[in-house]
Amino acid sequence: MDTHLVINIIILCVGIWLWINNKALARDSTKPLEYVELLYKLKMITGQSEYEIFKLAASEKGHAEYKVDDDFSRYLRSNAEYLPVYLQQFLEDGREYIMDTKISKWVW
Repeated sequence: MDTHLVINIIILCVGIWLWINNKALARDSTKPLEYVELLYKLKMITGQSEYEIFKLAASEKGHAEYKVDDDFSRYLRSNAEYLPVYLQQFLEDGREYIMDTKISKWVW
């Protein structure tokens, strides 16, 4: 096979791969962030752990603190699919602040 043809095929494949990955990673900026995304961004903004945010949300929403450990364990076991209602309300209350705050791409 001709060397130039092989190089062109490789370049084409890499270009297609980059285009597909860019489309897969591109996020619709009009779609509101999901609660898990809000939790992650709040974690990055505040420097607090997810567990600390769970505790803060529970105390602010008047939820029993002893239940936080169970809720956090369930959150971890569910692969971040379960979020208790008090945490969802806490994130919803802070949505505007979380969305408006820019975080650095360079986190040390």
